[in-house]
Amino acid sequence: MKLIVKCAWCGRIMGIKEIEEEEAPPLPITHSICNSCLRSLHKQTQETINNSKHHNNKRR
Repeated sequence: MKLIVKCAWCGRIMGIKEIEEEEAPPLPITHSICNSCLRSLHKQTQETINNSKHHNNKRR
């Protein structure tokens, strides 16, 4: 069976994945994260961490 792989963040179709028929989910779609969204998420996470560290240092 073929599954459509879709980015859970931006909705872009990333490709098709083959799976065994007995593993088939009710809907032929699965989610992942594309490279562009992954980079963006990493950047946002790092900025949040840096801002949190900066904020915590100011309180001391």
